[in-house]
Amino acid sequence: CSSDLKKLFYLYDKKWNEETAIEYRLNSYGFRSDEFDTEPCVITLGCSHTYGTGLPEQDTWARYVANKTGLKLANFGWPGGSADMAYRFLRYWIDHLNVKLVCFLLPPAARFELLLDSVYYKKTGQTVPVVTYLPNDLSDVWLPNEFVLNNWFGNEENAIINREKNKLAVQQLCANKALPCLIEDSLFLAKREPHDWARDFMHAGPAIHKKLGEKFINDWNKTVTRTNAG
Repeated sequence: CSSDLKKLFYLYDKKWNEETAIEYRLNSYGFRSDEFDTEPCVITLGCSHTYGTGLPEQDTWARYVANKTGLKLANFGWPGGSADMAYRFLRYWIDHLNVKLVCFLLPPAARFELLLDSVYYKKTGQTVPVVTYLPNDLSDVWLPNEFVLNNWFGNEENAIINREKNKLAVQQLCANKALPCLIEDSLFLAKREPHDWARDFMHAGPAIHKKLGEKFINDWNKTVTRTNAG
């Protein structure tokens, strides 16, 4: 059909038609990031939009910010990740890296993370001791008769409050170390042009990633200007 042909032409135009055209190179900790060391870095937080699903790494907003600031990239974007996960990653790594800037692209609100009990974790053979719950039409761990989950997802205030708490917690971690903390909502990526897609045709494409990167850099420059003026 015409829509499939348009997608095919799009992939050829971007040179993404080959299976190996987009690589996901991970560092030794499993993140799509530069290796972690003692050099000054920018931490980027978020979900698949920060990870860069469906995009070459050089086309992601996280890499754009790193290039423009001259900082190494410590990218903690994780596909399907929640605001809980972003806070948890920052809570640990902010003390183990030479952080100069934190950029947080808020994931969709209706996600939350549960750390598993060690006995349950070992008994069930889970590959990681954590589960991220998404709305029942998206999650492979949804239990339709579960009282807590039904009520958590049934009232959207739970998601809104949970994300707001994590946003404030991330800001406080940065404030404790006098670090600039820039935050945008992943809804920013919904402003993309109709033809600007990642290779999976679900995530945002290179053009809107660049615009988001520019937004973070503009905010960063304002922060630096205020700091110098003060």
